This record gives sequence, C-alpha cells and structure tokens, in this order.
Amino acid sequence: MKTNQRLGRAPSSVVALRSEPLLASPVNPHQASAVTPLRAQPIEIDIADPAMAAYRRDASVEAFAQLEERFPADPDQLSGASVRVGDSGRHTTLWVGFGTHCLGVVFVDDVARLAACDLADAELKFATPLFESYPQFQPYRTSGAYLSLSGGESPELSLGFGGHCCGVLRGQNLRTFLECVRVRLGERALMAVSKAG
Repeated sequence: MKTNQRLGRAPSSVVALRSEPLLASPVNPHQASAVTPLRAQPIEIDIADPAMAAYRRDASVEAFAQLEERFPADPDQLSGASVRVGDSGRHTTLWVGFGTHCLGVVFVDDVARLAACDLADAELKFATPLFESYPQFQPYRTSGAYLSLSGGESPELSLGFGGHCCGVLRGQNLRTFLECVRVRLGERALMAVSKAG
C-alpha cells in the first residue's frame, strides 16, 4: 500500500505574518512585504519538487516542506504535517500545521537561530516552541507543539507534541528547506544571530 501521495493544496499564504509586538492587531494577508514585493497571486512551492528548483532562492514565494513519518510503513511515507517559511527579512516566520490546521508559528529570532545551526555538529540539539496564531497572534503563548533539530550523521528536524513525533524533515529536503529559510532571512539576520551566539 503506497501512502506517500501528495497532500491537498497547502493553506493560503502566510506571508503577512509579523514578529513585532503589535501582533494582536488584524493582519492583512495582501499587505506588501517589507523586503520583497509580493506577486498578485502568491506562489507556494514544495521544496521537494524538482520542477520548483528555480524558485527556491526567490524570497517572494512561500516555500513549504512536507514532513515524513519517523518510522514509515512505506519509503518516504508522509505524516500529513508541513512546515512553511513565509515573508522575508525581519518578518520571516515559520508556520507549522496539518492541512489548514495551524499548530503554531515560529517568529524571526528563533527562525534565525534555527537557520544558523550547523547540521554537521553531532552535539547539536536545538528546540523552539510553536506559538499560538488563533484567534490572534500571541508571541507569548505556546501551543504545546515544538520543532527540534539534531545534527550529526543524520540531521533531522522534527515536529513534536508532548512525547509524540508528528513528522520529520531530513536529508536533502532538510538542507534545501534550511537554505530557503536562509535566503529569506538574508545575511543581516544570520550575522546578528552569529554575533549574539
């Protein structure tokens, strides 16, 4: 039984997510990005799709990666969860969820720390909580879910909820996704994290 078919269309673009303290105010999803102008119809790309390779370094598109089961019954079996990166510069945000259900968001400071991690470091253990996004963005209220990154021979980004793993991103898909995140953050954000480091 093959269960790794493509999921339905990803949720609408989250390019308007912002990390400033005024997150309680309504967000206009059609508002222009502070760094890169948005297209009339935002493009969403699955980073695993080879046909989308030309868009991976384009900060005006929203990239997402579909997570796999940690212990798949079939090779490359998807878990149903996805992690996506929206917007760019100081507004770069990760959105994590199942279909249209958002488990939470990661704001720019933690996104930059995640992107600055060295996957070759066998001692690497990085984790960040996901923050509530409904009914309003609440950067002080966690949802209970978290992303964790481990390095070494087989680096892995995993989505967890309590003691349960909801899916993993590894191998070339992990490296490509982190590259998409770094492109959207830009050099300034990554350098600031390195200095604080």
